[in-house]
Amino acid sequence: MGYYSRVDGRIEITPPLNAAEVRELGLATKSNESLRSSVRIEMETEERDTDEGTLTILRGTALVAARDGASKYYTLDEDIQAAVTKLPGRTFTGALIRAGEEQGDVERYRIENGRVVTEKASLRWADGTEVDL
Repeated sequence: MGYYSRVDGRIEITPPLNAAEVRELGLATKSNESLRSSVRIEMETEERDTDEGTLTILRGTALVAARDGASKYYTLDEDIQAAVTKLPGRTFTGALIRAGEEQGDVERYRIENGRVVTEKASLRWADGTEVDL
């Protein structure tokens, strides 16, 4: 059994990773490729014509959810932090949003000063009081 969540969004990596850096990081680059980490590297490809043929350039541009659809994301914050720690000197923008099975179980994960910041969503009335569900 277990508790299932959906994770959407992306944390952009600037400057992007080159292919060697992606390999060194050790994260999956395709959805559902690995169950070891709850995040993977989103890849961008660029093709250039050269005298020898077509050169394909791969760049890792963002951290995204490792799996499509609902899955178990028990270590999402730890997995994001592990990736960020391995990438000093990079800027991270954006966020991953995790929505659990239960109503109101929504968290946002973003990077601030090299650390993962987890924010729990809350539902409030117009006067600022929190909705108790």
